[in-house]
Amino acid sequence: MTEQEAVRQLIEERLQAVITEEGGLTCARASRLAEEMGVAPRLVGETATAMGLKITNCQLGCFGGKERT
Repeated sequence: MTEQEAVRQLIEERLQAVITEEGGLTCARASRLAEEMGVAPRLVGETATAMGLKITNCQLGCFGGKERT
């Protein structure tokens, strides 16, 4: 297993724990997870997508959560 594969596996495990504990994955939680793990937020997002997870309450309004003006 490569280092990148190992990191993705750890992210998957953490994401699964978040989903189990919190019932979903918000944008803020995904960002916080990336910071806690010392990885790029994009990597957390890509891993979540690969797992079929939807990120909710986007802080930028990309996926809902903020009204666009």
